[in-house]
Amino acid sequence: MFSFLLLLQICKGSIEFLSPINLQGIYLMHAVTSFSNPGLVPIYGKLTSIELTPECELDSNSSEKLNSMSIAIIDATYSFNCNYDLVSSLIEEKGAVGVFFVIQLNEFDKFFFDTYSGNYISQSFDATKVSIVTLLVSNDIFTYISPFENDEIWVKYVYTKIIPRPFPRIQLYITGDYKEDEKFISQIIRFSIPSYLWTQEFNLFLICTDEMNKDQDCYKTSDKFECCLPGDNNVNGKDKVINNILILNALASTSEDQINKFFSYLTDLYSNCYENYETSCNENQLISNGFTPNYDEIAVYRSYQSTVVIPSISISDVYIYNSEYIYDFYYISSDFTSGFCSDLCSYYLFHDNQCSDICNSTYCGYDNMNCITNICYEYMIGDGVCDTICLDDPDCVGNTNSTVCNEDSKDKDEDKDKDEDGSRGTIKVLVIIICIMFVFMILALVIILIVVRKKIVLSDRHKNSSQWNSFGESSDNIGIPEKNLGVVLNFNKNLNYKGEATCCYDNFDLKNNEAIVFCKCKHMYHLECYGKWVAVKENADKCIGCENVSGDLENK
Repeated sequence: MFSFLLLLQICKGSIEFLSPINLQGIYLMHAVTSFSNPGLVPIYGKLTSIELTPECELDSNSSEKLNSMSIAIIDATYSFNCNYDLVSSLIEEKGAVGVFFVIQLNEFDKFFFDTYSGNYISQSFDATKVSIVTLLVSNDIFTYISPFENDEIWVKYVYTKIIPRPFPRIQLYITGDYKEDEKFISQIIRFSIPSYLWTQEFNLFLICTDEMNKDQDCYKTSDKFECCLPGDNNVNGKDKVINNILILNALASTSEDQINKFFSYLTDLYSNCYENYETSCNENQLISNGFTPNYDEIAVYRSYQSTVVIPSISISDVYIYNSEYIYDFYYISSDFTSGFCSDLCSYYLFHDNQCSDICNSTYCGYDNMNCITNICYEYMIGDGVCDTICLDDPDCVGNTNSTVCNEDSKDKDEDKDKDEDGSRGTIKVLVIIICIMFVFMILALVIILIVVRKKIVLSDRHKNSSQWNSFGESSDNIGIPEKNLGVVLNFNKNLNYKGEATCCYDNFDLKNNEAIVFCKCKHMYHLECYGKWVAVKENADKCIGCENVSGDLENK
């Protein structure tokens, strides 16, 4: 029944009812499938009820109802024995923009909740890929829409609001399975994304699991930190981890402007060692690309624990699990003008909050839904609200039989309506302007305070942070010992640290994405605090946070 599904609870995205007006503001618990379009570009359409035959085909009536403005809705709450991906493929062939499979609310409890990404995840077998949005929606949708079964129900959906940035940061979560990881790496290379990247804008993390019971599938560090991966016919989990150690250490040694060198190595690795997980094969690719094989186990600490091992990519804290949408994902997230959602519409226009005719298409989400507000659409007519842009809206002229926009229809009391609308519009504009000015004043004050504080903090911190590379190698200028005692990374509350999320030196709370030293004993320091601590010679091999402060960090 279940094809390969990756189910994600959408916390930022939403299904938004446009019509009838009584449904606006209702929230529906829902998830997206990994075999479908995640919905980075908004979709919009009319809910169209679909029936399936016992053979999981669309019945004749259903086929006739679907078109380019349809979002199919299928009851999958009881005795549903069809594959979601295959049914979605049939609906895509009919031109629909999406499909909602309605499932029981308690079905969501069966999905694993990934605390790192905040997503529900379910895994099974490979599935047929489709380019339409496929959602799994809780069955309380029927409670809401059943009173309006004789009305047209229009909805829009977008995965999440993505704010473009000048240099979006990519975080790739790899599994050690060359076949799966290569899908993501090849897409990144295919669209020349490395040409825009510096090393500090690209991070790799290893996904580990603690659900394995076999010793050959687990790698243990000297302090007994454990990372396990599922094995297969070609390789055991332990060898996967070791190969990932080589990969992560190679990235750590890559200079900031040589990220293409690292991707060249990965290309050779996946090409020449596709089914060969012998470390000698990996070493050969490293050496041929100018890297020195490095088995330092500190790389293992750049891992995330999960009961499900699936590759994913994160840009600006948004996660997707379908490698085929990396191009759209990256260019929607960036300020670059080279990305296009269609032949003529660039993602730069997509974000300008204006309706452009060349972007007013289904594929470009009606110019990120900006064109929806400037045109009379069918759902606006007779929805209980007078939409003056629709000249024959019965809510404005009292003609309840009108179903189309008619620019030639008569508009009663036109001058009076214009005056009233103009007065109301002026008041609304003034209120909006005052509110915006107030918000900007508050934001300006907050930004000034933040900038002043950052200048004070960073002026001292920058002196130390510039002397460290990504794995904590030391500089004699600040007296940091030559031992490789910790890793420098950005703090994340999901790191496997010991004790409280505070700096052992000054006891202040560590903030998300703040540069820290993560020691092998799993205690943490602000970057400059650690430099101050070890600058004193007798403190070089000690950790404040450890019970035995005279112990060597490397043996903790």
